[in-house]
This record gives sequence, C-alpha cells and structure tokens, in this order.
Amino acid sequence: MANIMVDHLSPGVVQVTIRSAAYPQVGEHWRRVLSGNNAQRWGRIWTDPDAQAADERRADAMWEEGQSTRGMPHANRDECPGAMFIWDTQEISDVEVCCASANQAFGRDLYNALRPLIRQQNKNYVDRRYRNRLSWWEVKFNFI
Repeated sequence: MANIMVDHLSPGVVQVTIRSAAYPQVGEHWRRVLSGNNAQRWGRIWTDPDAQAADERRADAMWEEGQSTRGMPHANRDECPGAMFIWDTQEISDVEVCCASANQAFGRDLYNALRPLIRQQNKNYVDRRYRNRLSWWEVKFNFI
C-alpha cells in the first residue's frame, strides 16, 4: 500500500489519504494541523497551479517562523498546509522544524500522488499550458 493515496471524489475534488507513521514528525505535523478542530483554521483547501503564488506563501510562512535551519543538514522546516495549496482563510502556514529526509520524502510523495490523477483529469484542456499542471482542485485530507 502506498503511503499517500489520492481518490477522485467528484468533479474538482480529491481526497488525499496519508499514512502518518510513514513520515516521522512530518506526518504527525500534518495530521495535527489538518484534523479535528484545527482543520477549521484553514477552511477549504485547493491545489494552486501558480508557482509564484506558492513561493510567496512559502516566504510568508518561513519569515513568520523565524530563524532558518541553514547549517542544520539533518533538519528543515515543514509548512502545513504546504505552499502548493491555497486555502479559504489565508492564514500563514503552520511551520515546524523536522527531519529533513522525511520532510523531503513527504513533499515528493504528496506531489507524485496528486500529479497523475489531476493530469489525467486535465488531459482535455484546450489550452496546453494547463494540461500538465495541478490546476485548481479542492483537496480533502484524511489520515490513517
């Protein structure tokens, strides 16, 4: 079984199921931030195909967090929700220092899980610029 699974729920909506234990610290961070009452902090969440907007969200979150993890090769900062998403409330992402390799694996696996399904759904776009992007999809998170 994959550690991150994506299911097409309805037009424009996917569910991402994350096996939290597969990503020490990072999986727990995302579960804690996106579950229960904490989920209300964000409202609805979507993938955002605009890389420049994602860079701005990442910069805001990292500035808010404070001191960098530069010089700490074993650690980096995990933002949740990640910069590839946009959400109703526009709150600054929750940032936590965590294991660098787990954080990088999680981000890679999350993108790789979302990409094939969304690209398949986008294949009929007339404008080719949008066929290979994540485009705008609502994402519902589930943790096991």
